[in-house]
Amino acid sequence: MLGIPAATESSEWALFANPAGTAHLEQPVAGTGCHNDFGIRELSSAMVFGCLPTSLAVFSAAYTYSGYQSYNIQKISATLSRSMAPWLNLGARFHYATAIQKGAETNYCFTMDAGLLLTPHPSLRLGCYTVNPAQSNWQRQQERTMWPTIFAASLAYLPHKDVKLELGVEKDTEYEPRMSMMTQYAAVEYLILRGAVSARPLGLALGTTVRLQSLDIDMGINHHEVLGFSSSIGFSYHFGSPNR
Repeated sequence: MLGIPAATESSEWALFANPAGTAHLEQPVAGTGCHNDFGIRELSSAMVFGCLPTSLAVFSAAYTYSGYQSYNIQKISATLSRSMAPWLNLGARFHYATAIQKGAETNYCFTMDAGLLLTPHPSLRLGCYTVNPAQSNWQRQQERTMWPTIFAASLAYLPHKDVKLELGVEKDTEYEPRMSMMTQYAAVEYLILRGAVSARPLGLALGTTVRLQSLDIDMGINHHEVLGFSSSIGFSYHFGSPNR
């Protein structure tokens, strides 16, 4: 939601970043959210998702719709994550996407992502993930367009249980690496505050999580130095005990 790699994220929203992060979930979660890029309606996206922890692994599924009536991309995702050791989580995510353009042939693509999350010390986390490492393409009869291939990594330091400092880097094969820094602070039990800055191009972001027993409300806003503001909001419900 802040436009950063978030490779050490361990909440349900890791489903859209590092798939290994969802291995920390202990309760079933269902949620929905929406995102708007730069205040342009045609660049909006919405998603619904669910996560189910089991004794074997955490299984998750999501549906994402991006675009508008004349052109949109619809994506179905399935994620599998597992704690291999107290200090190691692994995750894999599979996508089947279709691109629908009015008056044109429907395009489709199948991709896979993978990630890991290391916790060598309670105050230190290292996460990394790759999006489409196989460099799968959109498939059309006479045209092939590559799905983006991205590598992202984050190093997080937790000097206190309520404070998280994170340094991240993201590299798209088509662009230069982008660095970011994020600070997270749990002001009170039911309120988490976040701030982030990223470079090349310069981006500033603010976010918050409000916890109302079993319901979490996540909000974020970020500013691109050229294109302007983007915003996100998400709702997730944790089934089971509200004492999380």
